[in-house]
Amino acid sequence: MTAYRTVEHLKASLWRAKLPTYADAIARSVKPVILFLRVQAQDDGLPVAASKMGGVPDLPDGFAWPTRGPYPDAAERARRALDFARDTAAKWEKQVDGPLEPHQRRIPREEIDRLKTAGDARARAFGEPFPLAFVGQIDLAAMASEPGFDADLPRTGLLSVFEDVTDSDLAETPALFWHDVPREALKRRPPPESLVAHVDLCGSYGLGQDTPWATLDMAETLVPFSAFSVPHHWKFAFPQGGPEWSRIWNWFQSGDGEYAPAAPDFSGHGENPPQASYFGDRLGGWPHPIQGDVETEMDGVRITTPGKTDWRQIFAYAGEFYGGTRRMGSDGKGDGTTYHMIRADDLAARRFEASGWTYQMD
Repeated sequence: MTAYRTVEHLKASLWRAKLPTYADAIARSVKPVILFLRVQAQDDGLPVAASKMGGVPDLPDGFAWPTRGPYPDAAERARRALDFARDTAAKWEKQVDGPLEPHQRRIPREEIDRLKTAGDARARAFGEPFPLAFVGQIDLAAMASEPGFDADLPRTGLLSVFEDVTDSDLAETPALFWHDVPREALKRRPPPESLVAHVDLCGSYGLGQDTPWATLDMAETLVPFSAFSVPHHWKFAFPQGGPEWSRIWNWFQSGDGEYAPAAPDFSGHGENPPQASYFGDRLGGWPHPIQGDVETEMDGVRITTPGKTDWRQIFAYAGEFYGGTRRMGSDGKGDGTTYHMIRADDLAARRFEASGWTYQMD
């Protein structure tokens, strides 16, 4: 993840990697970042504007629930959805009343009928305006007091993050919103019934939710931990194949001295302690790419000088979430990371509607 508790920890790691010549330059390129430990908790018991992943969002009056437009290639996406439903149903037919393999289960006819209905619903959804699903929210006013808070970000208001559950390719659809209002101007707003019905029927890539969304009651609170993030652009700052290039790549891969939040001791919480883990979520700072530079994915421009880019990271989050959490996973994403990015001028002017996102996975 290339984040360090202090700059001194970073420099010590670079010395151990035999990169002392570049330690000062790399240290000058770091940005403060907040890493988040997720701790599962009852959603209804959380205060308004609590920083969390999943759950029911807190939104101001007059804010229209975000919606994406129809996909330009809706017909092709619909065809794939219908093909998937038809092919899967054909495979399942053998398990309705035929002989079973040791690893197979008997499939009721009702499941196959539901699968076909879900295929039809998914196909229709691509060609229609469709509500986005709530992902999470961050209380910027609360985070602003953390040492790792990125000074480029607003020190007031609430960030709300949404995504499309039907697919993931409409990156131009606004999915991050800044509500610069006091907490008392926010209130819980449940998702649209049409969205809940679609997720229950078509979630899990068209196979249907195991648990109806209405029965879920948990969220994942975001507990902040401050650190310093290193731009991954350094991996491309040296001639490929040379000794410096090899050492910097080995250093990035080694994880030596890197910092990650650790779950607290919940041993006193009885038989069912809260679930807690670090998934890689971060506010501000430099991205931690899974593949190439995130900034280059945004505009195709290769970064030649580490740290010299017009792009700023707002929030990055992992696709994982705990069972029982009120979270609607996207059919177009897996357990990778979504990066919400914005150009420096737009961030300074607080034009969050100009932000965009990209997604990476292993």
